[in-house]
Amino acid sequence: MVSGLIALTWVYSANRLTGSAAWGGMVKLVPDWFPAHRLPLAMAVLSLSFVFGGALSTLFAGEIAHWSGNNWRAVLGVPALVLLVLLFVAALVLPKPAPDAPPTADTAEPGRTRPKQPVYSRVKQLVGIRRFWIVLGLSFGLTMFRETFNTWTVDFIKTEGGEEVSTRIAAMLATPFDLFGALGIISLGWAFGRCSARGRTILLVAILGSLTLLLWNMPNLFRLGLLPVAVAVGAIGFLSYGPYSLLAGILAVEIRGPAYVATVAGFVDGIGYVASILAGQQFGQIVDAGGYRLGFHVLAGIAAFCAVLCLFLYSGRPETELKR
Repeated sequence: MVSGLIALTWVYSANRLTGSAAWGGMVKLVPDWFPAHRLPLAMAVLSLSFVFGGALSTLFAGEIAHWSGNNWRAVLGVPALVLLVLLFVAALVLPKPAPDAPPTADTAEPGRTRPKQPVYSRVKQLVGIRRFWIVLGLSFGLTMFRETFNTWTVDFIKTEGGEEVSTRIAAMLATPFDLFGALGIISLGWAFGRCSARGRTILLVAILGSLTLLLWNMPNLFRLGLLPVAVAVGAIGFLSYGPYSLLAGILAVEIRGPAYVATVAGFVDGIGYVASILAGQQFGQIVDAGGYRLGFHVLAGIAAFCAVLCLFLYSGRPETELKR
């Protein structure tokens, strides 16, 4: 029994490792397919995968369990077969670079892209870039907020709503977070491709500032009924998912160009995983100490911190760099 659990843990960990590593490969391919002004929206569409992927995979696993008689081997094995099919389809349909393709604007600049550079050399260059650290800070804050909200929203609604709110109702009221989050990703991706550096800064600060105010007042909304709570949950998803989706997407591209985007995305996701680990236990201790009111005030503080970081995201960056 113990050996089986250990083996399952290793397999699950390997699955997470390969899944997280695949994101870097995807974001490295996309910049070659779209011009600069369309790239933010393209990255936003790609980012929808982590919003809907989890929900669809859960439904798919449920269907497999139903027709297989709850056979865990089928639940684990059939998705792997589907992945093999997708891998084959991707190999057929994804565009392949021409062997004699001329150098692009990115590959022609020796200071920006050196495909054969060792990893440590790339990392050394990245750590000297201020925007790299700002994006890592945003990744830590926004991931901690997102994971905390995903983990605790149902319990928050059930606890604050009283005895008449069942777990089923609480789960239903929490669903707008992801649904409107997807809309926020697409909306911000569309807007980002049409904004100057100053416009992007104003947009991000306004979004995260609004999120701060909404989170601070979230515990008071139960006085108005459950509908305002559901609307607020959707608004929080709309305001939070958009900035979050930029981190390992278009912002990772802009830090050092397409040749470095996979490396940057790896660091962004790595910091995000650290934040995810802290989100559950640490927020639980905060709730134990001061209830959900204190918990949401802490989340509001995280959102405010991210808003301040965004003030420096494009400072000192020439407008022409956004049009490359």
